Amino acid sequence: MKSGTMMRAVVLATALAAAGCGGGSSGGTPPAPPAPTTATVKVSTSGALASGVRIGGVDVKLVLPAGVTLGAAADATNPSVLVATPDAVKASGGPSASALVLGVYTPAAGGAPGSVVIHVADGAGFGAGELATVTCALVAGAKPASSDFSLTALQAVDLNGAAVAGLQPALTATLQ
Repeated sequence: MKSGTMMRAVVLATALAAAGCGGGSSGGTPPAPPAPTTATVKVSTSGALASGVRIGGVDVKLVLPAGVTLGAAADATNPSVLVATPDAVKASGGPSASALVLGVYTPAAGGAPGSVVIHVADGAGFGAGELATVTCALVAGAKPASSDFSLTALQAVDLNGAAVAGLQPALTATLQ
């Protein structure tokens, strides 16, 4: 008798649980999607390199929109310089695993936007295309658009240190 009562209780509990899992609409407004907290920016170059030319180094400035920051710490030698943390600025795409990457961060101040100057050097050389990934944080309430990020001051050199002409900076920014 106890097993019959127990079985009915299990069947009843299962039926009630299934009824509570309805897929119908509650008639209310669906919840708003969560606000983005991170921006991932892929930095690249576009353009044609002369035959046989490999890029040995690139410097480019990423200008950040309002409300976007970067993980950084004061340089041990020069504390007034903020060096991006390794997870904030990384080589990606063309540079080899042994490429040296450094980001120098300037926070927004006095109406001037924040920025990070990205330095990539690779003794093996690399071609035009993606060269770095920058991961930024969004402060609470910040609502930048992908188009609010910009690149300026691109300088590229070949493996002999000669200037490389014909390259333009490019980026894609994803907010998540």
